[in-house]
Parts: sequence; C-alpha cells; structure tokens
Amino acid sequence: MGHAGVSPVEPLHISEEIQEQDGVGFRLIR
Repeated sequence: MGHAGVSPVEPLHISEEIQEQDGVGFRLIR
C-alpha cells in the first residue's frame, strides 16, 4: 500500500524485504 518504487510484478517475499528496507530508507530520507 505504501510502496514507492516497488513493482507489483515482483514476488511477495521480495516485496516484504524491500518494504522493510524502504521503510528504513524512507525514515532517513524524511
């Protein structure tokens, strides 16, 4: 739902990993 730059075509397990990294990166960027 809050994926910025994550393609829905990628597998779910990859999405979860990106979601965790994206969350941390998003906090740092903000």
